[in-house]
Amino acid sequence: MKKECTMVIIESIHFECSQHPLITGLPTIKVSCKGSNFEPEMGSLPASKDIETMISTLSKAHLKLAKWLVIDGGELCLVPECINELSGRLNKPLYLVTNGTLNTQYHALEPLPKQMVVMFNHDHFMEIFESMMARPASVNIAFQLDISGHPPMQELKKSFERLSMIIENPHIILTEKQKTGTVKEKKRTQDNLSRYMNVLSPVSSNIKGIVI
Repeated sequence: MKKECTMVIIESIHFECSQHPLITGLPTIKVSCKGSNFEPEMGSLPASKDIETMISTLSKAHLKLAKWLVIDGGELCLVPECINELSGRLNKPLYLVTNGTLNTQYHALEPLPKQMVVMFNHDHFMEIFESMMARPASVNIAFQLDISGHPPMQELKKSFERLSMIIENPHIILTEKQKTGTVKEKKRTQDNLSRYMNVLSPVSSNIKGIVI
C-alpha cells in the first residue's frame, strides 16, 4: 500500500477489552483513527511496513485472545485497501464503526464487516439513507445515537421510520452522558433514555439505552 496524503490517519493499533455496546468486555484488537469525509485530518497513512511494526507490538497471547478487529474514531473506509490489509493480517471478524455515508467504499471491503455500527447524525440523514439502501446485504447494521444534546424526538422517529422501510426492525443504540454520580443525575439520565426509547419503540423492538 502506497503512503500518500489522505483525510484519515491511524493513531494506534492496540489490544483492549471493548467498551462498544454490542461487544462490551470482549477482547479486541482496536485500530484507532482520526479524520473523516466531513471533518478531515490531513496526513499520511502508514506504509505496509509501518502497519506491520504497529502490529508487532501486540503480544502473541493478545493476538490469539482477541475476538474482533475493531476500527473506529475515524473513517478508515476512505481507504478500504488499508482495512483489507489489516483484516488479512489479523484474521479477525471486523467490527466497523462509521458515519454510514461511504457506500462505495463499504462494497470494496474484503472480507465485509461482520458488524457495522453507524454513528447516526441527523444532519447527514440523506447520505446515510442512500448508503443503507445500497449497503452490502449480508452485513449486520446497528445505529448508535448520542441523545445528550436532546435531538428532536419526532424528527428522529421520522428518520428511523424511513430507515425501517429498508432495514426491518433496526438495531438502535441510544447513549446518554451522565454528568455526575448523584442520585438526581442518574435519574435524569435514565428518564431521558426512557423518553427516547418510548418514542422510537413503534419503529423498532430492538432498542438499547446505555449510560456512558
